[in-house]
Amino acid sequence: MGQGLYDHSFRDINNKEVRLGDFAGKKILFMILPVNPADSLIVQLKGFVAAYGNRVQVIGVLSQEDGASQATKAAINARYGNTGILLTDVLYSRKGGGQSPVMKWLTSKEENGHFDMDVKGSGHKFFINGQGKLYAVLGSNSSLLSPFVQKVMNASESGVQPVPVKDSLKS
Repeated sequence: MGQGLYDHSFRDINNKEVRLGDFAGKKILFMILPVNPADSLIVQLKGFVAAYGNRVQVIGVLSQEDGASQATKAAINARYGNTGILLTDVLYSRKGGGQSPVMKWLTSKEENGHFDMDVKGSGHKFFINGQGKLYAVLGSNSSLLSPFVQKVMNASESGVQPVPVKDSLKS
């Protein structure tokens, strides 16, 4: 295995460095955000943050492959700015040349120790436990307000970590 997640950092939408080690002990949800979200996704994000905000840091990934660009950053920030999530700067999320180191960690079993799965598009979710371990990967078809996501979020409350799970992802 390569570096741990907490050894990585990224630039946020305002070009400030964010060190993932600052979130040690807290769950993290990385989610690939669509450039033009449906209102239902904004409602989901707000509901998720309201339900779990004190226990999880939500990081919205602005994926260049999914349409995010320097030109769309202001509009994206306006859409997601009041949801209570941290927005990354625009980055490459897919495997291959130029993939951001954080996304490489999330998508490579050699790095994260559990999953070897490329991002399939906006809505893709990566759940990290309080010890910095990737323990669930869900596709865009999984609502943040679903009972399954509730199980994923509550799985490690007792300190017992769940068996890594993933739902089927459509290409």
